[in-house]
Amino acid sequence: MKRVALFSALSQKLRDDEIVVIDNLAVENGKTKEMVAFLKALNLDKTVLLVMANGDEKVRRASGNIQKLQTMPVELLNCYDVVKNAKVVFAKEAIEKLQETYGSPETAQEVAE
Repeated sequence: MKRVALFSALSQKLRDDEIVVIDNLAVENGKTKEMVAFLKALNLDKTVLLVMANGDEKVRRASGNIQKLQTMPVELLNCYDVVKNAKVVFAKEAIEKLQETYGSPETAQEVAE
């Protein structure tokens, strides 16, 4: 049921055009100003959930002081965090890992039935 709820929340975000997929997120120095520049470049000024394929320490360090930004590895992704944030940003690798970890939305629907 948790998987179905997660995919339902993600589907709603997708319908509302609140999901952004980026090729790669590389933070060279782990500085907050790098992450602020990234958010400004994507015009993300509300609450943002950044989903990564791995727990990149530099990205977490760079985003630690930004109150409107929450980062997490794809394995910890949950319905609550998806719903409470205005935008969800996925690294391309995180989408692939999401499918590996949770299966496809069709599989989740079959489990629910």
